[in-house]
Amino acid sequence: SPSRGLGDVYKRQAMGLAFLSIALWISDNTAADRLSVMASFFISIFLFMLYLRGWPYTIPVILITVIAIISFTTPLPIFAIKTSIQLLLPAAIAMLLGNTRWVIVSTVVPFFVSVLRVGITNMPSIPSYYSVFVVIAVALILARLSIDVALQDAQVKAQQLDSARLQAEEQAQSLATLNQGMETQIHQQQRLLDLVASLETPISPLADGMLFMPLVGALDSRRISQLTDRVLHEASQRRAKVVILDIAGVSAIDLGVAQSLIAIAQALRLLGCRAIISGISAEVAIVLAGMADFDDSLETVQSPQEALE
Repeated sequence: SPSRGLGDVYKRQAMGLAFLSIALWISDNTAADRLSVMASFFISIFLFMLYLRGWPYTIPVILITVIAIISFTTPLPIFAIKTSIQLLLPAAIAMLLGNTRWVIVSTVVPFFVSVLRVGITNMPSIPSYYSVFVVIAVALILARLSIDVALQDAQVKAQQLDSARLQAEEQAQSLATLNQGMETQIHQQQRLLDLVASLETPISPLADGMLFMPLVGALDSRRISQLTDRVLHEASQRRAKVVILDIAGVSAIDLGVAQSLIAIAQALRLLGCRAIISGISAEVAIVLAGMADFDDSLETVQSPQEALE
């Protein structure tokens, strides 16, 4: 169906034809001139109403109608000033509503129909009439050609913008999918980290009010921090009376790790819980004995069974 922009053109064209019809009607014209003017006016109004109803053939029909009316109702002789203006009226309308081919057709057809009506032998021999007609016709054709070129450029740019918009939407959708996948992956990684953390610092109840925590592998600052948080939390939640820390599986303990273990034992003592360390090797005993702030009250046993006893 015609675009909204062309609808505005049709409105202006209908208003222009209405004023032109009134002006020609009250001027000194013949009955045939008045009849053609009124026919053009009512046909234009009828076609405009069809356009408002969405009829897709409004432009070709209105151009063909104007060409036919001007070609067969223009008063003779042709190429007088008034007649030349009427012969160029279809081309002017085609420049507004049609394309370059319609402008050429609207210029050539009324001219040749008028020539056939008059006869070639009766054509005026004044070159200025033909020159003015040709100059105006060429100007209308070039004007419409420039409009067509501008419209093609605008369509190309609109297609490029649509392609860019579609590409941006696809990229945004891809990023959203990727972001969702990354969030799922991060969630899974966090669950794995929580699982690893629970496996690194396992705590299990041995008896009523007694918790057992075996430590395996190397102890660094991260594991010490997790160990401290977990053992204090579990001892507080379970209201434990005794916590056994078994360090038999720890590969090596330096001075910093030893100080951290003593700090854990002291923190448990503040919670009202006894901290018993089992599985101390000779190397660990040497490290603990060499500490200046070693707490002699720290309870140690050789194995978890001994702590149970």
